[in-house]
Amino acid sequence: MRNIYDDSVLEGEEDEARRLTYHADEKSGTNPFLNCAFSLLAFVQYHFVYNRLEFVGFLVVTFLCILGVVGFAVGIDEHFHKLNHGSGVSDGSNSFMVKLDKIDHWCITKSDDTCPLCSDPTNPTRGTVKRWSTSHTKNIATVSDYIDAKYEADHFEYVDDNFTIAEQDNIFGEDNYYGDNVYNVDVVFLGDSITEARAGQVGGVDNTELKEIEALFQKKVDEAKITSLAFGFGGDTSPNLLWRVSKGQEFEGLYPKVWWITIGTNELIKNKCSEDVTLMGILALVEVLQKKSSDFYNPVIVINSILPFSSSKKHGQLTGSRTGFDYWSSIKSVNKSLKKFANKKDNVNFFDASSIFVDKQGKEEFIKERWMMNDGIHPNEKGHKRWLEEQINEYKRIDEEVNFDGKGTYYDYGDDYEDDFLF
Repeated sequence: MRNIYDDSVLEGEEDEARRLTYHADEKSGTNPFLNCAFSLLAFVQYHFVYNRLEFVGFLVVTFLCILGVVGFAVGIDEHFHKLNHGSGVSDGSNSFMVKLDKIDHWCITKSDDTCPLCSDPTNPTRGTVKRWSTSHTKNIATVSDYIDAKYEADHFEYVDDNFTIAEQDNIFGEDNYYGDNVYNVDVVFLGDSITEARAGQVGGVDNTELKEIEALFQKKVDEAKITSLAFGFGGDTSPNLLWRVSKGQEFEGLYPKVWWITIGTNELIKNKCSEDVTLMGILALVEVLQKKSSDFYNPVIVINSILPFSSSKKHGQLTGSRTGFDYWSSIKSVNKSLKKFANKKDNVNFFDASSIFVDKQGKEEFIKERWMMNDGIHPNEKGHKRWLEEQINEYKRIDEEVNFDGKGTYYDYGDDYEDDFLF
């Protein structure tokens, strides 16, 4: 019988590893840890001698993989470290905002490590999903077309097709481009997919199921003799909308009497951001819109309440045992803070749509299923109809109370917000 532990009978390269193992066994005795170490050493020595190129390549690849894993882990750790110890608004321009380092937790789960999509809510962020850039470009064209049409309508009886725009400006004066009133649209609705439905689209693409909602929207505002535009994109968050308004300049040239914003759902439900983070994003957007004010332009900003959502789609239960994750408490918390904020600020209103979409049955609250689509988050045609009717009534109330033709005062937010809105 061949004795594999006898050096004399071990011949050739294939026995080298066993020879080294044999000597390792002699040196290590019965210690399993030493046996393992010497076996590993023998393995490395053998492959370094007889398969050097492949072995070196294996070591390089392994080293790079370890570096990648460590780098990713360090990056994630730094990300959450920055979230947990933030230094405030990126450009330092927010005068009322809670500082990032005052945020108790970044994730809706009361932690800082379950919401990797949740970042600085005051930093304008361009969308990265498919068709987002196309939607951005399309919105700019829609605004431009509306402004041109508005100009022609305001000067219809004077405009001659033979005149160039420059000649018309000489006749009417460039300062009178919109006539005596700088406001060229009554209401501009801004938001996510809930608002986008009013344009008959989802994710920037026409959707046949939403065309009824688009037709309803246009019919209602026409009946009320209100000029209105709706801009939204599915999945958008406050930072995405903030980019559209500021850096994206989508709405340049629009001077609505009312900016109506419905945003925040995706922060809480899709990105799992906390109530603090969601609130900060919405208020950052409000501030940028307020800064559009001037001596001759003083719009009202209406913050729509975040609409209800239940993870219990079958029952639509917002509270109680069948709720699943309790999003409704977080939504109500943000809405409560938004209302408190609006009550303290000039030209900022809070519109609570909760009563439109929520039923109370005994001690429990439920979504009114007849107003919602099957996903329990997007209003259906009936829901949009009921909601829009109330929005139109609110706009008319604002229009009667606010002197849009006169000069108002631009309210400075001041520095008192931080003390008032810490959770």
